[in-house]
Amino acid sequence: MKMKLAVAFLFAVPLALAQTDQPAKPKADAIFIHGNIYTGVGGTSSFGISQRAQAIAVRSDRIQAIGKDEEILALKGVDTKVVDLGGRFVMSGFNDAHLHLAEAGFQKLTVDMTGVKSLTEFREKLQARVANAAPREWILGGGWDETKWPVKALPSRWDLDEVTTDHPVFLQRTDGHIAVANTRAMQLASVTLATKDPAGGQIDRDDTGQPTGILRESARDAVTAVVPLPTNDQRRNAIESALQDVMQSGITSIQDNSVWDDFKIYEDL
Repeated sequence: MKMKLAVAFLFAVPLALAQTDQPAKPKADAIFIHGNIYTGVGGTSSFGISQRAQAIAVRSDRIQAIGKDEEILALKGVDTKVVDLGGRFVMSGFNDAHLHLAEAGFQKLTVDMTGVKSLTEFREKLQARVANAAPREWILGGGWDETKWPVKALPSRWDLDEVTTDHPVFLQRTDGHIAVANTRAMQLASVTLATKDPAGGQIDRDDTGQPTGILRESARDAVTAVVPLPTNDQRRNAIESALQDVMQSGITSIQDNSVWDDFKIYEDL
């Protein structure tokens, strides 16, 4: 319910601004004061800078009035909640016209290796994720870049095996062209000493011919093909995580590029 009210509150701002010339007699449910509120109404400057207001009154899920603090506080009733914005900037919510919401949510639930500064830190972040993982759960993620490490060497499956041999691990490099998998992930993907490089891809090998865990381009497909599809609970957790993220950024409506399984979760929500 809070999510629904937040969306309606922010999205209703443009409609309400055209109605502020009509005095509102009922008392407000909530009043926001001491704000720097963007009204969308053009000012008198040559640059067309929008006029600003200080306060907003909300009744039900609509903007009741907008204006100066003293004007809006006149709508305060016994049960009105008053929020001091402390000079913070306020504007109507954004629309994002192209999102992959579930995919963004799944990324938030994976291991984010962005900014990792060394192989040691790489393993530490992986260990933290493994500590909270279910038995034999796939550990996915990415964002690492060995060129920014003191020792500029690609990680190997043996580096990952030092952290876990029970969980399949598959971590994409920041450029999206290379990934590293641990031994368990490669076993499930049937990547062995005898596996040939696929068209458009390469399996890195050591001096004995053993795969090192580094998979380039289409060679990654062998692992991604055996990663289990997410359960409904996992998909819902991902979508709820992404929704919370976009709401905190002021996005109140979206056009989502989704699969059918995502839409079934939206129906439940």
